[in-house]
Amino acid sequence: MDDQIVYHVTSEQGIKTFYPKPYWHTHDFLHSGILNGDTKIPDGAVRSDLFFAMGKDMVWFWFSPKNVAKTISEEGERNIVFDIRDKDCLAGHSFSIYGLDKRFFRRVSSSEYVSETPVSPVWEVRMSNVIETSRACGVDVVFVDDFRGYVSDRAAGKGVTQRVIMHLRRTADKKTGDAQLTSWGLQC
Repeated sequence: MDDQIVYHVTSEQGIKTFYPKPYWHTHDFLHSGILNGDTKIPDGAVRSDLFFAMGKDMVWFWFSPKNVAKTISEEGERNIVFDIRDKDCLAGHSFSIYGLDKRFFRRVSSSEYVSETPVSPVWEVRMSNVIETSRACGVDVVFVDDFRGYVSDRAAGKGVTQRVIMHLRRTADKKTGDAQLTSWGLQC
């Protein structure tokens, strides 16, 4: 059954139906964004009403609130980096993971799916504490002194290890993390 499910993470609980929203996107979906009142669609992009979901391999990336900046560290794909100033917000954040029937979606990237019609979830799991839930999924959580500085230094090819304030190792390897999530009703 797991291979027939895609996921959506949001702070909202109890959602019965997800509705497509207006987005702009490039034809290959490498770039996209939500359309608000005065959003200008970039040259070469198109407008579509879409609802986004993701595959199980990246569901953990979306546990944090939308307003918290994050990136995957250069050390590996299962390391997520946050600004240390967001630590309390992440520890106190509650979120829902929704399982959705994959048949109502089309794959647009390695881990991203879209639907152009309203979709009702198959199930919902309510979680709290982004830091500990991520670690239980087999993800290292890294905090840096200045997120923008970290991203800038990394893009410039500078070393970034001096920016690391705290590196919380995963409490489970991927296999054990997957088993833990399976007991919650999903897999990362």
